[in-house]
Order: sequence, then structure tokens, then C-alpha cells
Amino acid sequence: MNTLFPAPVQWRLYRLTDLSGNTHPVLDDLYESFDAAWLDALAWSERMGHNPSEPVAIGVEVSSPNGHWRTLQYPCQNRLQSAAMPGLNITKRRHPANP
Repeated sequence: MNTLFPAPVQWRLYRLTDLSGNTHPVLDDLYESFDAAWLDALAWSERMGHNPSEPVAIGVEVSSPNGHWRTLQYPCQNRLQSAAMPGLNITKRRHPANP
């Protein structure tokens, strides 16, 4: 008799990349959401003196169930547009640590 069990929940993790698509040398961390990763990237970029009107040279990747990483946001892509969903505008929210 076959018993059906629900598949285990696959948690997705997010990480930031540099212009070469490698793990970002400073922001080398795992994040629980796209928003958390992107807000950290924006906050760090602005602390480094980046002009907010210019594209950010940081990308965002998401983990896949098989252990690979998939690009969601390419470095220098329009910061208000997602690579995975080009029609979706990503609004900038203030990071709670930076009111």
C-alpha cells in the first residue's frame, strides 16, 4: 500500500552577487527573502556613497531545491524591476535599522 506524504517544505534562501556573478565580497550572507537581501544591498550601497539615481552593481540570487542558485536581479539592472518578473515594480522601502 502506498501512503502519500506531503513533500517537505523547501525554504528558499537569497544571496547577493557582484558584477561577475560571484558571491558579493562584503555582503556575503544568506537572507530569508528577496526584500531583506535587496534592502541590505541598497542600504550598504548608499552608505558607500552610491548615487541612488544610478543602477546598483549588486545582484540577487535565490536557492533552488536542487542546491543551485538562480538569478532574480542582475547587477546594474534597473533597481525597480525584477529579472524574474519584469512587469513587477519593486518599491524601495526603508530598512528598519535606517529610519
